[in-house]
Amino acid sequence: MVILHLGKTKWLLLAGLVIVGLSCFSSFAYCLTTYFQQQEITALARSTGQRIVVIDPGHGGFDGGAVGTAGLVETDVVLAIGEYLAEYLRQVGARVFLIRDSNEQLAENKHEDLDARCQFADDVAADIFISIHANSYSSAYEFGAQTFYCTN
Repeated sequence: MVILHLGKTKWLLLAGLVIVGLSCFSSFAYCLTTYFQQQEITALARSTGQRIVVIDPGHGGFDGGAVGTAGLVETDVVLAIGEYLAEYLRQVGARVFLIRDSNEQLAENKHEDLDARCQFADDVAADIFISIHANSYSSAYEFGAQTFYCTN
């Protein structure tokens, strides 16, 4: 182990240089990250144009969806994800509609609620309809993402 014997002034100068160095590195890393994010947004903007995107943060109101072991409710998780995705897509030029922006349902029962969500997408002539869920599985052998799509 090497121990430096420096006076108080030299220690303060050394500490200041370290702080300035770390600050410069942090600023450089931030600028680099921002640059790559901007490049990604620019590339996506070319392909999304003025597409109309409807985002459905699943569940809400009377149907909270899955509940995690710590009590986290699906409806809260997917709403946060939906809001994040909406903001991202708006940055790339899409016209985005969120079906819900709070813990609410669109109808009094599950069947009517699902119909109302689809009707909303039809009413705004959506090009893309994204319904976000965070499903749970009762078996340890079932895991991973699920993707459902309609070809018409």
